[in-house]
Amino acid sequence: MGKTVVLIKPDGVKRGLIGEIVSRFEKAGLKLVAMKMVTVGKEFASKHYGHNDEWFENVGKKL
Repeated sequence: MGKTVVLIKPDGVKRGLIGEIVSRFEKAGLKLVAMKMVTVGKEFASKHYGHNDEWFENVGKKL
Protein backbone atom coordinates (compact mmCIF):
# COMPACT_ATOMS: atom_id res chain seq x y z
CA MET A 1 0.00 0.00 0.00
CA GLY A 2 1.34 3.42 -0.95
CA LYS A 3 1.80 6.48 1.21
CA THR A 4 1.26 10.09 0.21
CA VAL A 5 2.42 13.33 1.78
CA VAL A 6 -0.18 16.09 1.82
CA LEU A 7 0.80 19.73 2.29
CA ILE A 8 -1.85 22.29 3.13
CA LYS A 9 -0.85 25.76 2.03
CA PRO A 10 -0.98 28.69 4.47
CA ASP A 11 -4.18 30.09 2.97
CA GLY A 12 -5.93 26.77 3.69
CA VAL A 13 -4.78 26.94 7.30
CA LYS A 14 -5.87 30.59 7.64
CA ARG A 15 -9.28 29.74 6.19
CA GLY A 16 -9.73 26.94 8.74
CA LEU A 17 -9.87 24.13 6.18
CA ILE A 18 -7.66 21.55 7.91
CA GLY A 19 -10.58 19.73 9.52
CA GLU A 20 -12.55 19.64 6.27
CA ILE A 21 -9.56 18.30 4.35
CA VAL A 22 -8.92 15.56 6.93
CA SER A 23 -12.63 14.72 6.96
CA ARG A 24 -12.68 14.26 3.19
CA PHE A 25 -9.74 11.86 3.35
CA GLU A 26 -11.45 9.82 6.07
CA LYS A 27 -14.77 9.76 4.16
CA ALA A 28 -12.85 8.43 1.15
CA GLY A 29 -11.64 5.53 3.31
CA LEU A 30 -8.07 6.76 3.61
CA LYS A 31 -6.15 6.27 6.84
CA LEU A 32 -4.05 9.02 8.38
CA VAL A 33 -0.90 7.57 9.92
CA ALA A 34 0.71 10.84 11.01
CA MET A 35 0.09 14.55 11.08
CA LYS A 36 2.58 17.32 11.65
CA MET A 37 2.29 21.08 11.47
CA VAL A 38 5.40 23.04 10.55
CA THR A 39 6.25 26.55 9.44
CA VAL A 40 7.97 26.30 6.09
CA GLY A 41 11.16 28.23 5.44
CA LYS A 42 13.10 28.80 2.23
CA GLU A 43 15.24 25.67 2.61
CA PHE A 44 12.26 23.32 3.00
CA ALA A 45 10.30 25.00 0.21
CA SER A 46 13.25 24.85 -2.19
CA LYS A 47 13.39 21.06 -1.77
CA HIS A 48 9.76 20.79 -2.91
CA TYR A 49 9.54 23.62 -5.43
CA GLY A 50 13.14 24.32 -6.44
CA HIS A 51 12.59 22.57 -9.77
CA ASN A 52 10.32 25.47 -10.77
CA ASP A 53 12.84 28.30 -10.48
CA GLU A 54 10.60 31.07 -11.82
CA TRP A 55 7.78 30.26 -9.38
CA PHE A 56 10.14 29.84 -6.47
CA GLU A 57 11.89 33.13 -7.17
CA ASN A 58 8.56 34.98 -7.01
CA VAL A 59 6.96 33.15 -4.10
CA GLY A 60 10.15 32.22 -2.25
CA LYS A 61 10.83 35.89 -1.52
CA LYS A 62 7.82 35.88 0.82
CA LEU A 63 9.20 33.10 3.01
